[in-house]
Amino acid sequence: MDPSSFNFMIGFFGDYILIKNQNNPDDFFVKIDSNGNVVSIDGSKVSAKPLKTVYGQAIMGIIKLNTGYHVVIINGCETVGVINTATILKAKDTCILRIDQSPISDQKEKVLQDKYLANLKSALSVKSFYFSNEYDVTNSLQNQFSLDKNKSAWENANQEFFYNHYLSEPLIAAATSDNKIGSIICPVISGFIEVIPVILKDQPISISLITRRSRHKQGTRYFSRGANDDGFVSNFAETEQIVEISGTGNPDFAEYHGTLMSLVQIRGSIPIRWAQVITGKYKPRIEIDIRASEPGFKKHMQTITKSYNKVIMVNLADKVKYEKPVCDAFGEMVSKFSDKNSIEYIHFDFHKECSRMRFDRVSLLIDQIKTRLDEFGSFIISPKKSAEPTKIQTGVVRSNCMDCLDRTNVMQSVLSDGWLIQEFRKMKFLGENETFDKYDQISASLRNIWADNADYVSLAYSGTGALKTDFTRTGKRTTTGLLMDGVNSIERYIKNNFLDGYRQDSYDLFLGYYRIGEDTGAQSMTRPLSSDAKAVLGSVLLSIFMFFFTLLRISSNGASYFSTILPLLVWPSAAYFGTLALFKRHSEQILNWPSFVAYPYQPQPVLINEKIKIPVVSDFIDSKVDNLFKKKNVKTE
Repeated sequence: MDPSSFNFMIGFFGDYILIKNQNNPDDFFVKIDSNGNVVSIDGSKVSAKPLKTVYGQAIMGIIKLNTGYHVVIINGCETVGVINTATILKAKDTCILRIDQSPISDQKEKVLQDKYLANLKSALSVKSFYFSNEYDVTNSLQNQFSLDKNKSAWENANQEFFYNHYLSEPLIAAATSDNKIGSIICPVISGFIEVIPVILKDQPISISLITRRSRHKQGTRYFSRGANDDGFVSNFAETEQIVEISGTGNPDFAEYHGTLMSLVQIRGSIPIRWAQVITGKYKPRIEIDIRASEPGFKKHMQTITKSYNKVIMVNLADKVKYEKPVCDAFGEMVSKFSDKNSIEYIHFDFHKECSRMRFDRVSLLIDQIKTRLDEFGSFIISPKKSAEPTKIQTGVVRSNCMDCLDRTNVMQSVLSDGWLIQEFRKMKFLGENETFDKYDQISASLRNIWADNADYVSLAYSGTGALKTDFTRTGKRTTTGLLMDGVNSIERYIKNNFLDGYRQDSYDLFLGYYRIGEDTGAQSMTRPLSSDAKAVLGSVLLSIFMFFFTLLRISSNGASYFSTILPLLVWPSAAYFGTLALFKRHSEQILNWPSFVAYPYQPQPVLINEKIKIPVVSDFIDSKVDNLFKKKNVKTE
């Protein structure tokens, strides 16, 4: 590919790199050495030839690993669409390169570096990074109109959603005294952006959906819940739907040509101290610390009211059984510590109200809050009427369920559709009682964009696509969708129990919750399984093997009760009860826990006498099975 098509040229010179912004006419480079020192230098002072040169579309930042600083580059991207004349880009390919090009002589350090790099690549593997050279993807349309136009993009960026902020910290620190360095800082968001063109009554319209995931208290489904003392909550995200009426089109709507509208909603974990502790069961153990919840709850209320003014908090979790204790604690905190003038709390039991696949009954909730929604309004600017916004949004709906994924997605999509229909009726695009039902293009486009959004947010948090997206895509619950939800639920169970400890480590490293050389108090779990665990696991594997061996005998020799039929009952039973024993007595060894940052409910490491061996079983599990369960422990010397 032509190097001139890239925004940045990065030259490697032994123990430092030089970065050139190819779109900047000024002749200077940004120099970063292997110790993380950042300065700008005049182009005329650069005479040496680099050892190698790479090209990129954006610099995500630099990060310190055990072998020195590494630069993180977006070297491939694709165009998502255009919002308000600005091109939005999605990162397709990324690379992580060590600044110091000298060989690593210590093999242990090389192995350690490779483990860290694998974690970073895991964090980057979720293809949900978006940026723009022309548009502030971190700020809502409404916020952008109040920003200081004399400041650079990184200075105006919303710190909550500046996802690569930790990687950019050394660059930001240097740019405060040398604004040339700011030319390589690129605020990136994690989440979702999609832009779809539609035509309604011969009028071209662009509909965009943006979800910005917070960089604070981010992580995986069961290792990131609730609120911390700083008021940050897990899986917090801001979702904005933007509608742009083309400047040309049907003359009947000429007064609205060029109009921009946006509606913002937010989601976030129930803002108290709570956790779901993995035990191997389908439903993890719930832990709630109501006494420790007050500081974080108060701070969260202050933060969201400062950012969004008035807030309707909609709790979609169940009022009964498993989810009830968390909801009760949430309601208690709201009654004690929320400002009734700016915070309204509504508990809508989604599963009860929308039981038997009647998801359309979410409209009951929308009807309940319609008066407040009308008061909140939305952001609207019509250039033909005024250079200033004609309306601003004065409040938001904050939705949550247990995961802030599936039920929350349904709620947000229904609310957003209702808003858009209402605004289009005001503009006479739709009749007084008309909806999108007979306009197939816009109806299908809206359903698909919200379903895509649900999948992207879910993949980053739970590791799978969202549930209930058949309703979002088709407007009704289907049997096929129900079956797909079952498949995704099983996949979530496996990933959340046996893989997410490593994935949480990747988030912790990428976002700066764990920094190389700092003691975070994490407990290292033992690598090998204990002899007891190996014995139980061996019996489970043997039972599974014998079950399939018996099936083969039936197919080749026919069936008799004592030789085949009875074993078909015995072996699955043995596997089942063996698995129960494995989870009950040895869950701390086979479940996947984070290693970098201390997790409050993580069990203590098990002391193991590795000299004890079980004939055949120990050798087999040590060589084959341990790799499935051993922790990705990383220690720094």
